[in-house]
Amino acid sequence: MRTFLNQLFRLILTVGVFLYILFEELIWDQVAEPIYNYVRSLRLLHAIENRVKTFKPISILILFLALFIQVEALGIVALGMIAQGNPVLGVALYLAKLPVAAFTFWLFKVCKDILMTFAWFKYSYESLETGIALIKASAIHQNIIALLVRTKTWLKHKIQSVKAAVMVAKTTVFGYLGFDH
Repeated sequence: MRTFLNQLFRLILTVGVFLYILFEELIWDQVAEPIYNYVRSLRLLHAIENRVKTFKPISILILFLALFIQVEALGIVALGMIAQGNPVLGVALYLAKLPVAAFTFWLFKVCKDILMTFAWFKYSYESLETGIALIKASAIHQNIIALLVRTKTWLKHKIQSVKAAVMVAKTTVFGYLGFDH
């Protein structure tokens, strides 16, 4: 029974780490971070940033939590839609929430010092960072990252091979037809 529970725990941990990596590598790096960078670059937000910092700390906390809960709830609903067989609608909802998530992340960055004045918030944030550090230090994370790196390298090599083959075929066909490429 103990072996079964260890294997079940390892499976759950592997799935959790894989989802974390999927979020970090694909969704954040490829989609959310560019949106965040765009949102952060808006001139309007520079004016808002100065204004928001004048709010009472409790107002900033309420605003941040309202946005954060909304973004997380939309993510759960989107995942539920995908699980129920509506992948297009689920992905569309997930993508639609990204600008709100980027704004929420911007708000957190701007008001981090103020938010950290709430002891429970600081403790929660530091616990989350510790958990992420533990995930990144785990053998499972290291193995999945190594697999992803090997897969990316393999895909790049295959894509380059296909491009080279297409160029050879194109040159051969154009040469055969008498076109000077």
